Amino acid sequence: MSIEGRARQAIGSQTDSPKGQRHDLVEFIFCSDINPQQTLEKARNQHQPLIQRLRTRSLRGISRNHQVALHVILLGVGGTIYNQYTITLLLNIGVPTHKVHQLASY
Repeated sequence: MSIEGRARQAIGSQTDSPKGQRHDLVEFIFCSDINPQQTLEKARNQHQPLIQRLRTRSLRGISRNHQVALHVILLGVGGTIYNQYTITLLLNIGVPTHKVHQLASY
């Protein structure tokens, strides 16, 4: 469920090895068209406690080291798509190459 005016978040998880899991946190954020870096840093700081908890989460008393990655996709309020932050990220999370390039040239 999404809250009006808030960025939507999707959380995915898959098992990489018997010792731990890989968690990918994806957040879409609207930001200033002029200074996206400030919004990116704010998102990283906001999610740091969650990332730390996921990394050190224990199951049945067994402590495991989990891999956690935060992927922030910035969208400018004027419709700006920040290619330097977005293209590699989308490719890394499995979006098909032709779709990424289609988005980047939109």
